[in-house]
Amino acid sequence: YRDVKREGALDSWTRDQLQAVLAGERTAEGADPARLRDIGTIFVLHLTGIDTAGHRHGAGSKQYRQAVRDADEQLARMVGALEHFFDRDGETAYIAVADHGFGDGRTHDEAGESSRLAPLVVWGKGLSRDTAATDPPPLLPASIAHKDIAVLVSSL
Repeated sequence: YRDVKREGALDSWTRDQLQAVLAGERTAEGADPARLRDIGTIFVLHLTGIDTAGHRHGAGSKQYRQAVRDADEQLARMVGALEHFFDRDGETAYIAVADHGFGDGRTHDEAGESSRLAPLVVWGKGLSRDTAATDPPPLLPASIAHKDIAVLVSSL
């Protein structure tokens, strides 16, 4: 990722690729685009801008804070595209998780436990009935150990 000048450039590319898949313009060879609507479909979207900015400039930098704002905007656009694709059917669960946390520096080891736990936000299908009915849905921020992400996904 050293060749990418702007930290969020790959995040924009990821958004564009998702929109192309949802529009039926891009699929893996042999894939059936109609199967995207099957129950249990999982989209994994890797946004790298925040991580790249943190390693390049440090978690307290203005570039890091801008990367967080940019990723938030990209995520909102991708969620909007998915909600549109699935006709806002209320059947989608969203999990936003980082690969690790950050301390004040640029490496993983400086932050101790905060670098070993991944920041996590979940919303949508699978939340309690009381919270899922609000618009916009409440976000449930937390931290999670990497080994527990698969358990979370399978429980929704």
